Amino acid sequence: MGSSSGGLGYGELPSTQNFMQRSEPGIVLRWNAVYYANWRANDIPPPSSLNLGHVSHIFYAFACNEWVDENQPVDGTEGYLRALVQRKRNTDIKMLLSIGGTGNGGDIVGSKHFAAVARNKTAVERFISSAKELADKFHLDGFD
Repeated sequence: MGSSSGGLGYGELPSTQNFMQRSEPGIVLRWNAVYYANWRANDIPPPSSLNLGHVSHIFYAFACNEWVDENQPVDGTEGYLRALVQRKRNTDIKMLLSIGGTGNGGDIVGSKHFAAVARNKTAVERFISSAKELADKFHLDGFD
């Protein structure tokens, strides 16, 4: 298993042993994260109202509504995703895009087809490419 370059092959996960060796002994990692749901954007306070003083990570779910994510006016900009990214500027806060989930019995648009994509190598590669484009466009730090 594994690729010829020594990395992981398609569908492989790092072993627990390898994963755990990446952390230095004695270092305790703590996160204080907020979860911001784009599907509730009109029902919750805008990003400008968040007290981010002790927040280490923002999880944005799910980037499944282009109007809300990139175009809806909020906090003097266009899109809730952009507004949150602007809030974290010049801080050590990490911004991650949440993918998947099962809310409402799996009816959330961002979750509906995730399993089918995960089973198809071509679809996975297309997903990775589009996720990278989104991460680059909005300066995201990763994915959940």
